[in-house]
Amino acid sequence: MKNKRRLDEQDDDLVNVLRQRFKQDEKQKQINAQQTFEILMNSQRQQQQQEHKKQSDRQEEPSYALFNNPNSYNTSEQEDNTLSSCYRCNRGTVHGKCGFCEHGICSECAHICNICENVYCGGCSTIDYSSSFEKVFCLSCKSG
Repeated sequence: MKNKRRLDEQDDDLVNVLRQRFKQDEKQKQINAQQTFEILMNSQRQQQQQEHKKQSDRQEEPSYALFNNPNSYNTSEQEDNTLSSCYRCNRGTVHGKCGFCEHGICSECAHICNICENVYCGGCSTIDYSSSFEKVFCLSCKSG
């Protein structure tokens, strides 16, 4: 078995340095803390100023064109024209409105939910093919 190497006089200084604790300078700690706090506060101020600038850029005067121009209102004639063709296939005439998206749909594109028995378009309903016959479910009945 080998003996451990003994420390000589040069190594004594090294060991003492490692065992020493540095004296903490309270004044320097306070200065460092103040500098760190200033950095944090300045960055927060810059963020708030940037957000305030973005919000002020977004704020515009409200448009009163809708109130001043009576021709801009949708009349029942305009709504009838938009409902004249099916939203899904653009071929059939409108049979009713979808219970979710309220688009006009023809009788071929209309699906009746097996649970709530409301009319929905193909986008707002799903068809279950797992049994021997098709079952149609609206989005709320399927998730519930």
